[in-house]
Amino acid sequence: MIHTNIPIFSSFALAFGCTKIFKKIYASFDSVKTYKSKKTILVIDPFTTLLNYKFSFWKFNYIFTKRHFTEEFIFNLGYMYDIIFITDNSLINKNIYDFIDPLGISVYRMYTRNKKGEIEHLKKENKVIILENKDTEDSCSLNIKPFGLLSSKYELFDVVNFLTTLNFMKEKNHIKILEFYKNKDFYISFDKIQKKLYQMRNMLNLFSVNRYEEIKRQIYKEKINNYKINKEELLKYK
Repeated sequence: MIHTNIPIFSSFALAFGCTKIFKKIYASFDSVKTYKSKKTILVIDPFTTLLNYKFSFWKFNYIFTKRHFTEEFIFNLGYMYDIIFITDNSLINKNIYDFIDPLGISVYRMYTRNKKGEIEHLKKENKVIILENKDTEDSCSLNIKPFGLLSSKYELFDVVNFLTTLNFMKEKNHIKILEFYKNKDFYISFDKIQKKLYQMRNMLNLFSVNRYEEIKRQIYKEKINNYKINKEELLKYK
């Protein structure tokens, strides 16, 4: 997990609308309400899914910790989905968004007091998947639960694999598949299914049948290295 310090005054500035730069970042709610995308929209609240934070009285700063491989997560999904960050947490600011998305892959970054309402507007005109940290009644949401000390550092890559597979399926099956994971630990359930599928495909290959974890780690490391190479190149043009 990676840490950064965000001065408390930058958060206060956002809450009271004191800087021009924030107005630019959180531009035009009307344009978001009328936004139409050919891709499925992936709605993410960074504070519920990608970040932990605490206030340090010693440094008089908020200390933010992002989930392992958050940048790689956004990078890989940005090809398939339009990522929209929507939060009602007034601590949000440009520094935090750049901390989790330094390449600017997300198509919108929003602060709103009515997060649910903004999401409903998006759903009227678009296919939407919402990442949550708890089970909700919304049929298009996926609970990826908050991360903690015992969380696997590769968890977000499991979400990438799931959403990649979902993207290639027929839209009419999306809700049914998302409903399957309701009231379940997504990571445990998804991993069991993937492991079983892998073993079925390799049941006649004695050298591969028990290499599921090894191969999965290898694939994830390739994604990490691929991101590092692309990040260096893309930052040159930002």
